[in-house]
Amino acid sequence: MKKYLAQFLFLSLATLILTIPFLAFAQLSSGLTTNINSQLDSAAGGAYQTGQKLNPGQTIATITNYCLSFLMLISVLIIIYAGFTWMTAGGNDDKVAQAKSWIINSIIGLIIILAAYAISAFVFSFILDVTKGSSSTSEANDPCNPNPCSANQTCGSDGAGGYECLPIET
Repeated sequence: MKKYLAQFLFLSLATLILTIPFLAFAQLSSGLTTNINSQLDSAAGGAYQTGQKLNPGQTIATITNYCLSFLMLISVLIIIYAGFTWMTAGGNDDKVAQAKSWIINSIIGLIIILAAYAISAFVFSFILDVTKGSSSTSEANDPCNPNPCSANQTCGSDGAGGYECLPIET
């Protein structure tokens, strides 16, 4: 019974710790929320993307990254729990062996998850580059590309939904 009580208390405490930030932000005004969102966006290097529409590839990549991050967190929590079990084994060889097994298996799982994260990051970066094109140069954003305008011309609308090179008015 003590084991179940300890597990219940641990899960309750973990849930409380994870939900306190949400309770703290429940009464924020919209201006402060916008400020926090912009700070999160700048801290994440634009990955937070408040209010932006994502294409399906970005959505799948984001969901995959969140799932893999959650699995990494679970693996680390298992390592911590196994370490706690080992420390409180009190000389019981069965508990020590079980804790060692959990630690080894969790580390193997963590390595697999990190490999999956690396593979998915590579695949999704390739897929996203192919679907939206390379944006590393200003030419890639030029709608007149692949026929870029000359130095004395600028790209502008032709009035029919297309783009054409127009002379620069001085």
